[in-house]
Amino acid sequence: MSDSAWRDMTTWLPRSANAVLAIDAEAMFQSEIAVQNDWRELHAENFDRNPTMLPPPTERFVLSTELDTEHFEPTRELAVISTSTPVDFIEIQKQVQGEVDTIAGMQSIHTVRDSYVVPINQHLVALIRQGSRQWAAQQLKDGRDRTEPQLSQILADAVEQVASGVSQIVVAVDLADAIPRSAMTVAIGRSGVLSNTALHSNSLVDEMTTLQGFVFSIDLAEKMNGKLEMVFAAEPTQLATVTKPIMLELLASAGAILPEFKQWRAVSRPRRMALQGELSVASLRRVLSLLVVESTGFEPETSTVETAATSRTGFSPEQIEKRATTNYVKRVMRLAESVVASGNANSLREQVLWTDRSAKAISRMSTRNVAYDVAKLGRRIAYEMLRIVSVYQEADQNARSRIASENPPPVQWHTEMTPYRTFVTPQGRFYRYRPFSYAQVFAEENAIHSRQIISEELAKANEKAKEISARIESGVLQLNRTQ
Repeated sequence: MSDSAWRDMTTWLPRSANAVLAIDAEAMFQSEIAVQNDWRELHAENFDRNPTMLPPPTERFVLSTELDTEHFEPTRELAVISTSTPVDFIEIQKQVQGEVDTIAGMQSIHTVRDSYVVPINQHLVALIRQGSRQWAAQQLKDGRDRTEPQLSQILADAVEQVASGVSQIVVAVDLADAIPRSAMTVAIGRSGVLSNTALHSNSLVDEMTTLQGFVFSIDLAEKMNGKLEMVFAAEPTQLATVTKPIMLELLASAGAILPEFKQWRAVSRPRRMALQGELSVASLRRVLSLLVVESTGFEPETSTVETAATSRTGFSPEQIEKRATTNYVKRVMRLAESVVASGNANSLREQVLWTDRSAKAISRMSTRNVAYDVAKLGRRIAYEMLRIVSVYQEADQNARSRIASENPPPVQWHTEMTPYRTFVTPQGRFYRYRPFSYAQVFAEENAIHSRQIISEELAKANEKAKEISARIESGVLQLNRTQ
């Protein structure tokens, strides 16, 4: 790796990671768009109210995740941050209100949500979430013994993009060997894009099986520009002819499409298919929500005001509560409004993915120093969002059941006896017969009927979701009155 600081950080990341998020925080805050919009000052102020995994002294940040690739849910996470000022163990312990512990022979802080904060040296801190204590200890032992990073190639290359200054933020997901060939075959057969081309299906499956993963990189300058790449082990010759439509279709089927993607242009690089274009702040938040950067487990589970906070900040308890509550309200309202705005979804998966992320983002927010009634209202809004998720998940299951029961098998074989030789005799004309088998294919009819079923179930789900969205809007109005 070109930067020794990044290499030292990634050496601590587990070999089992299949997703990473790397952020050059210093370069990000020095970018023109960040300076113009006071990102550094806003981040420092927000951290004072609601701590995150990016404290103000952070220079570099890398988060590794063992990701459930079917549902895009993180199962175990280990992050390493590099700070511009020496790590103060006692100050961290006060900040997160955790218990001092020793794990893998290293001094650590065990938080109230079974997460761990482990100072590695004066300028490096490891943050471990969701894994068991034994798993955390094993990762620390392995990291201490390693001399080189053990990430897969696609993840290592993604971190290198940030280390070399090509991008300031990169999210990468390793999908090598994650999807069986049979599933690829089914997906290609159902593809509305590929079924309408003259491309050879077997060749398409061959190309798709070489998929290594996705890389989403963000370059910050006067504006934010993003690039989403599909990375292959071999050249995707046929797929590359339909780069934009097939990438949009894949993203839509996974529910991970962003509004800007449709305006982005297709670009090509060796063994890569890509879309790139301008990115909004709202979409950046959505991208980062896939690998959550909120501070679950790294702040105390309390809404009371600490005396220590007063002495550190110089604000009175009432002022601290008002500031924390105002910030909490703004964040909840932003997420709630995005969910309401995305009503009448065009995709079951899309609605589930982003609504689920918004609900979990609210539930993961720090409620430290937030007024009790406001925090309670925020949790109620998150609950309503999860009800929307349930509505669309039920619609998805109903659609699957109907498709399985109402559609005939895609191929039906028939056998008939057909004459293949004629004999003419004084007694008349005679024939010899042999069985003739043929297939009746319903692929196109099934596809049309399946789309109709999905559309019907989606329409029903949208109507139910509207009722729940109305309750969310009511909650947002109540939140707005608290400011």
